[in-house]
Amino acid sequence: MLMFTLTPQALSAVKTFLALASLTLSLPLSLSLVLLSTSFVPTVHATPIPLPIPPPPVMISRDVITPKIIQPDASAVWSVGSVQVVSWDTSDLPPDSEITNPIGKVVLGYDENGSLNLDFDNPLVQGFNLRDGNVTLTVPDVVPRDDYLIVLYGNSGNTSPTFTITAKDF
Repeated sequence: MLMFTLTPQALSAVKTFLALASLTLSLPLSLSLVLLSTSFVPTVHATPIPLPIPPPPVMISRDVITPKIIQPDASAVWSVGSVQVVSWDTSDLPPDSEITNPIGKVVLGYDENGSLNLDFDNPLVQGFNLRDGNVTLTVPDVVPRDDYLIVLYGNSGNTSPTFTITAKDF
């Protein structure tokens, strides 16, 4: 005697086949054969094989450097069109091998009613090494106000105190 073990899905398919077979006995032979031949589709069931679970990814420690901006400070007054220096403290910078992004960018912005507005599309200067400690720039033609600030970006951002930019000196 031949014995089979059926999965629940296979058992359901056999029951469906037998139900259709009993239904087809009352139909003409040609139609019964068509129904029987198209109603039973063999199913292959594979035994799941456990696969090893890969170890979680190693988290790499990333540096966050936020050098303190020295200039401009809160007492700074810049004029549109003047040449100014933005400087920052480099004494706490880690070794070069530990700095993720040593290339800096200086962005001008202003703080209006506690909302920071930064002009990312028009950086004042970019492409310098953060180890340089300072960059020189020309103050763009902006509306005079007393709540401007500088943001120094490398792998993180650091913001200066607010300062004033006045109209161009003639």
